[in-house]
Amino acid sequence: IEVEGNDIILMLDVSGSMQLFDDLKDTRSRFDVAKQEALNFIRSRNHDPIGLILFGATAISRCPVTLDKAILEEILYKLELGEIDSEGTVLAVGLGMAVNRLRFSQSTSKVIILLTDGAPSEQDIDPAPVLTLAKKYGIKVYTIGVGGKDGGYGFIQPHGLVHFKTPLNEELLKKIADETGGESFLAEKPEDIQSIYKKIDALEKKSYDMPLYARYNELFFPFVLAALFLLCCEIIIRWYRVIV
Repeated sequence: IEVEGNDIILMLDVSGSMQLFDDLKDTRSRFDVAKQEALNFIRSRNHDPIGLILFGATAISRCPVTLDKAILEEILYKLELGEIDSEGTVLAVGLGMAVNRLRFSQSTSKVIILLTDGAPSEQDIDPAPVLTLAKKYGIKVYTIGVGGKDGGYGFIQPHGLVHFKTPLNEELLKKIADETGGESFLAEKPEDIQSIYKKIDALEKKSYDMPLYARYNELFFPFVLAALFLLCCEIIIRWYRVIV
């Protein structure tokens, strides 16, 4: 049968600034919004092997590329900020890890979706060699920059609502997308993330043939046992009547 699919890596920023929110009418954190929309995206891609990489002050491959969506959704659903050190943003390190996960893929379409709300920190590496490798292995990167140019908001005790300036390196995100054949998006409000994932979902549809298997299970066995049981009961009743 003909299906549509790609090998996809979701890269999620889990730095401290992801706990901020960008809309005073919707105080869900950037992290909560990004996590929910990533879950929705996973559920919409039935035939795509998808993996998950987290990056903050360090980067980890949280889930390898897999078709087991139940496991992936469970990992993402239980994910909380603080799982890895949040005092930093090693964007290029995480991107290198994602490229390494996809470089041996046999898929004709390999995609990385990178979501971040900050600029790379000092401990990050030069992204140029990583982009060279991504291009070499035919990996497209879609970047999503989260947060408006005015920064985000957070509740800090005892001050209450505080406005934070959170730098976003839009130029770098655009460069990453342009050099790898992807696209760069800016999500200034929570609803923007949803619409961006839908755009990427529409852009990345590749058709290929997939074998369809049917597994047949015989259902007669319980009925045979029931018939044998009734037959035995009949024999015992007849025998009992003869004895009596």
